Amino acid sequence: MLVFVVGALNAQQINKTFMPTKCSNAVEHLTKAEATNDTRAYGDVYYEQDFGGGAIPADWDIYENSTQGYNFIWTDSPVPGPGGQYVTGTPAFESTTVSNGYLCLPGDEYNANNANFIDMDAYAELPMFNFDTAIAVTMMFEQYYRYCCGTPTIVVQVSNDNVTWTDFDVSTGTANNVSTDNPDIVRINITSVAAGYSTVYIRFHYADVSHYYWAIDDIKLVEGAANDLKIDETYITSITDFGAQGIGFNGYYAKLPLSQITPMFFQADVFNNGYVDQTNAILTANVSDASGVIFTGDDTTAVIASDSTSSMVSEWFTTTTVGTYEVEMDVTQDQTEQYPDDNFYGPEDWEITTNDIMVHDKFYSRNLGPGSYTDGTDGDLIGADFTFSANTEVKSLSVFVDYRSAVDGIIIGQLYSYDAGSAVLKIESEEHIITEADLGRWIELEFVTIDPTDDDVVADATYLAGVEFYWGGGTDYIYVGADNEGPHLYNITSSLRIGQDWFWIYYVPMIRLNLDGATVPPVWTSPVDKICGDMDYDFTVACMDPNGLGLTIDTITLPPMISGFVDNGDGTATFSVTADATEIGNDYRFRYIADNGVVTSETNYRADVIQCLDVEETNSLEEVINVYPNPASSVINIDNADGATIMIMNMIGEVIRTVENANLLQQVNVSDLQAGTYVVSVRTADKVYNQKISLVR
Repeated sequence: MLVFVVGALNAQQINKTFMPTKCSNAVEHLTKAEATNDTRAYGDVYYEQDFGGGAIPADWDIYENSTQGYNFIWTDSPVPGPGGQYVTGTPAFESTTVSNGYLCLPGDEYNANNANFIDMDAYAELPMFNFDTAIAVTMMFEQYYRYCCGTPTIVVQVSNDNVTWTDFDVSTGTANNVSTDNPDIVRINITSVAAGYSTVYIRFHYADVSHYYWAIDDIKLVEGAANDLKIDETYITSITDFGAQGIGFNGYYAKLPLSQITPMFFQADVFNNGYVDQTNAILTANVSDASGVIFTGDDTTAVIASDSTSSMVSEWFTTTTVGTYEVEMDVTQDQTEQYPDDNFYGPEDWEITTNDIMVHDKFYSRNLGPGSYTDGTDGDLIGADFTFSANTEVKSLSVFVDYRSAVDGIIIGQLYSYDAGSAVLKIESEEHIITEADLGRWIELEFVTIDPTDDDVVADATYLAGVEFYWGGGTDYIYVGADNEGPHLYNITSSLRIGQDWFWIYYVPMIRLNLDGATVPPVWTSPVDKICGDMDYDFTVACMDPNGLGLTIDTITLPPMISGFVDNGDGTATFSVTADATEIGNDYRFRYIADNGVVTSETNYRADVIQCLDVEETNSLEEVINVYPNPASSVINIDNADGATIMIMNMIGEVIRTVENANLLQQVNVSDLQAGTYVVSVRTADKVYNQKISLVR
């Protein structure tokens, strides 16, 4: 098994170890304490700050090292840093007292007009505190942040002499370009550098990245607990049992076929956040299906010393039945737990199916490609590892093409075996040219078999299913979907190849492996990427099933002006648009899903709300008709052609294709036409618009 490492959107080559990386559960955070000479009980508040005074408190110290004046600020804007270039669509901060203001570092706003982005290096320091009578000190706060691009410093720093500072990382393991929970509740045990000291200094520090924002609110400093265990990190992974040689971690599968079933492994790193040793700590893992709890496993640690961690592993769970399963873990001890909120993890689910598709990804988190790490170079690859428990044959891979990808880029599906630590190409698909119809949806790349054994895979072996990228000297904007929200072990699941160098990354690419006989997802044939905001109209989307199964279509997320959804029962669905000109210029997530009864196919697109003129209200079609892309490869889009007749003609005037009563936003499939020059003619009752267009192959 090959093992790699890359930092999130900041590639660094590190030897990949055959151990699971940490899947962070909740990181805990609190606020700062005020001077006191009283002896306090657990939970007693020394200090709290909700920024309700209309400004940063006068006894705080705000400063920065960038020399640009990029400081923390007080704001009551619902969206952190609303003047930034890249925060469009960012949800409002949801802290408890957000309405009366909060602390914010708006890096995106600061860099909005910078040709060369400048990294933040800012501090927000609380007043000095006296904790000489405190036994334990805990800091809590609510935060919301997103960063880019690099490896950030997002820490709380504590000192008892104002010279030597101890860092408490509050980044929670969140990857580049991904927001935290909103809010993320942080809880830090700062006892080691605060309790018993008469001069304690605390500050927030954000540095080494330029974007996006860090919002902080509702800070508290409280007396810490004597008895406080917490589940810190968790691991949920399929495993292969090699007997005396040990076990191999295969990563988390959101869906796994019954034909490739393996035991499931549950581990939790349990941290003693209190100041008293905890005895007889018991980790319990409960697995449930639709009928209730069907399995209970546990592990016991005799003593977990204060400020230390015990890695606890329950018994393995194996099923032979199709269904959806979920695991919940909790930890108990002899002592009475004083902060039980973080003694629990879950539920986390996975599915065992009869359909022979192996799936790691669980959520769409963002777009990802080799160009996310460096300038794209032909032959770069992103992929995921799949481990087999039984001999079988592979058929194809499915990949989610992100809607921000450039049309006419080329991708190739590939399967690699591992030989003495090196990835060796085993089988691949033909080249696939990305079209408009591919954007924001799943496509299948079928492997081409030359030798009858090319598609064979064997038990107890790991293979890499990847997508190779070719830009042809053009843009490096070719992206697949990626997941970093599931309980993944990234260093044994994800792979990135840049040139000849291999890495792992903090994302799982949305690449799925289809075994022989798998029912593959339906294919969307009529996408929507624009919505007219100035007129009422209906439009239809279409989907086909390559397995010959019937389809149902449903909605997930639609823009506000969309209503009247109807599943027509024939692989199409109709939507109604109600005009709202105030939305023109915005874009919205546009998601709907097709289901063939075995597997689903979701579209995930950002639809632009545009102004669309009625062609009958202008004297010239040239003012309103838009034909693109040019050159094209497989699909031609014609905007504002509602009710018109569209004809595709060759250069000697022969009509090759006709569309009657065109839609407002019409697509014409030209993938079967030969490369060359054609004329697109748009005709109404009294007007004609012609445009030459080139088809390339």
